Amino acid sequence: MKIGDNLSLDYLKDIKGDTIPIEGDFSLLICDDIENISGIWDYVNTKGILNSYQYLKALEQANPEGLKSYYCLLTDRKEALGMFLFQIKDFNLRKSLNVHTHSNHVFDKLWASVKNGFISNINHHLLIVGNVLITGQFGINYCNKLNIDQKLKYLNLSVDAFAEFMNKNKGFRIKSILLKDFEKEEDSNVQIPKYSKFTVDPSMHIDIRWDSFDDYLADIKSKYRVRYKRAVKKGSALNVKSFNLEDLQQYKNRMHELYKQISQNVSFNLFDLHAEYFIELKKNLGEDISIKGIFIDDTLVAYYSLIYDDDHKEMDAHFLGYELSSNHDNQTYLNILYWILQDSIDKKVKKVNLSRTAMEIKSSVGAEGETLFLLAKHRNGFINWLVGKFLNSYVPDNSWLPRSPFKSN
Repeated sequence: MKIGDNLSLDYLKDIKGDTIPIEGDFSLLICDDIENISGIWDYVNTKGILNSYQYLKALEQANPEGLKSYYCLLTDRKEALGMFLFQIKDFNLRKSLNVHTHSNHVFDKLWASVKNGFISNINHHLLIVGNVLITGQFGINYCNKLNIDQKLKYLNLSVDAFAEFMNKNKGFRIKSILLKDFEKEEDSNVQIPKYSKFTVDPSMHIDIRWDSFDDYLADIKSKYRVRYKRAVKKGSALNVKSFNLEDLQQYKNRMHELYKQISQNVSFNLFDLHAEYFIELKKNLGEDISIKGIFIDDTLVAYYSLIYDDDHKEMDAHFLGYELSSNHDNQTYLNILYWILQDSIDKKVKKVNLSRTAMEIKSSVGAEGETLFLLAKHRNGFINWLVGKFLNSYVPDNSWLPRSPFKSN
């Protein structure tokens, strides 16, 4: 069922939340608890399990520190026309962005210091349109009754009205706004005044076209089969176990430690997972999430997680963690990629989404990159002008060389 298909305001009258005017007959209903809107959220959700009531409830119960989600419905006086996921995040840019240079040139070092000095003053609340934990556009869900110009107009008005309301009535200091992640084909459509457009690492995915993992191995070039065999040999001490809820309770602290080893090495990070996150995911998603622990003897050295999206027949490789000190000797990460691929083939999905980061090694097992772009704005006019001038100089340059493992390439 799509938004606007006989979803009259009779369905909304008992929802607990704040209603703020947007323009004319349009208003925005704001809820801060997914439970209050559960009967409608999944009714209008078209974006699969990662935007479902079950997933968002799990996130609510184990939010990263300083992050709060809001669930908003755009309505006229007759019906709901759109659904937004907004998140407000305590934002200290100096803590989230690691600006450095490997150059020994005096000017490069000075420029890095200047940039660090500038961002050290950026400490306020950031409004995110979408879900900062996952890659993809999960913040905007419209009906088909509005054309593209109307969609962008009411999105813009809704975001500004929401920020103004939260600052005046809820004690927030929202100064910056981030809209994420738009696909390339949307580029010509997504033009919102005063926002600066930029790109970060591409989203990686593999289209599944094999009936078995042996079929996959037969489809890759000989040197990549040799690479696979070498990884399996080096990882012979790695033992994989499917985790149930009891296992997650037992190993949650170790899993969080392994996650932190990875998250602390990325160039830009807006959050840290809650230690209870996977426990809540398992409680809420049940068999739709698979979490595998990887052991050497009795020691947990890695884990990975997969979320199955039945609506789209896709697998989403979710968060993982591994012991950095033993990764090279055991080829842990590369073996995880092969296991993820094998799990996806066994599940008969159409695609496995591998998110961002580690693009080159992901491409070596067959992943392709899709460029997504983001929009950013500061609510102060002068600072926003500076953002437009210098934003791209702050975006980390993670250059990588795409690999072509398949015989047909």
